[in-house]
Amino acid sequence: MKQMKPKGRYNIKVAEKHGVHVERYDNFNKIQHTELDDFLALVRKTAARDGFHAHPKSYYTLLLEHFSENNMASLFLAKHKGTVIAGIIVIYFGDTAFYYYGASDHAHRKFMAPYLIQWEAVREAKRRGLKTYDFFGIAPENSKNHPWQTVTDFKKKFGGEVIEFPQAFDIVFQPGWYKLYALKQ
Repeated sequence: MKQMKPKGRYNIKVAEKHGVHVERYDNFNKIQHTELDDFLALVRKTAARDGFHAHPKSYYTLLLEHFSENNMASLFLAKHKGTVIAGIIVIYFGDTAFYYYGASDHAHRKFMAPYLIQWEAVREAKRRGLKTYDFFGIAPENSKNHPWQTVTDFKKKFGGEVIEFPQAFDIVFQPGWYKLYALKQ
């Protein structure tokens, strides 16, 4: 917590003060489909609000089934008075926990659940003996109008260090097939 920005620590305390609590589900076989449905409802709300694509339920089901077999995934849900108001999926690989997917209900934003849920995920990574918690992407430096800027501001409140990797690109060996592939995207 020492590495966090003061506002990040404050927002965690706000969530706790409002009675937000976080539940973690590690074994997909034990996850009730109502929990996954609650998460998916939040994903759809967040996607509509922030203009990104939400995967179908089968995608998240397969992801959790596959990674939870070896205790490599957790679904975290933040609740306020029994209502799910935020959720994340974290994947564990090697010595790193990856914040893979997240969603929150904008109507409950005053409860600061996304801060508490991330903090609980960081604590779980520490309990597992992992060395790194990867927030999985931020906007490039000095990109004030970048679509990820709001989420970048959120992630940076947790402190840590920014590590840059080269941008991804495609090497095209068969241009005709690639054009068909690109049309489908």
